[in-house]
Amino acid sequence: ILGDAFDPIMSALEAKADELKGTHPAKEKVRAAGQDLGLLKQMLKGHSEEENKAFINMIMGLSSISPDVIMHLVNIGDMPQLRRLANKDDIRPEVIDAIIDRAAKSPDVIRIASRHPNVTPETIEKLAASSDSYVKMIAAESPKASPETLRRLVQELPSNYVSAVAQNPSTPIDVLIDLSKSSRS
Repeated sequence: ILGDAFDPIMSALEAKADELKGTHPAKEKVRAAGQDLGLLKQMLKGHSEEENKAFINMIMGLSSISPDVIMHLVNIGDMPQLRRLANKDDIRPEVIDAIIDRAAKSPDVIRIASRHPNVTPETIEKLAASSDSYVKMIAAESPKASPETLRRLVQELPSNYVSAVAQNPSTPIDVLIDLSKSSRS
C-alpha cells in the first residue's frame, strides 16, 4: 500500500522509537504532575470526568507523589480512589486522617485507613468516639488502639461487636478476663 514510501516511513518510525527509548512521552508528564500540584490542576482542566478519573488513577500508580498532590487527591478523589490511597505504603498520618474524614459514609475505606501502619493512636481514639457503633468496632479492631480506648469500647459497644475488642492483641488481660465472665462476649 505504501509503495516506495514504505522504507522512509519505517525508518522515521524506528528513529522515533529509538528516541523515546521505550517510554511513552506522557509518562514524564504524569510523573511531573505527581510532584507539582499546579501542573496537576492544570492538566485536569478541560477534560471529561472519566478522563480526569483515569489521569488521577495514573498519578496514584506512581511510586513517588508529593505530599501536597496526595492531599489534593484525597480532596477530589472518589471512594475507590480513596481506598487506593489508603493502601499506599508511604502515606503520612495526616493523609490517613483526611481520608477517614472524607470517607465518613464509607466504612470499608475507614477500615483500610485505620489498619494502615502509619495511623496514629489519636486517630483511632477519634474513631472510637464516633456515634456510629460500626466505626467504634473498626477502632476496636485496630492494633493501634490504646488499652484505655479498648477498656472504654468494651462498655460502649453493642454486645454483637464486643468480640472485636476480645480479638485485639492490645486488649489488656483484665479486660479479657472480665469479658470471659460476662454475658456480653
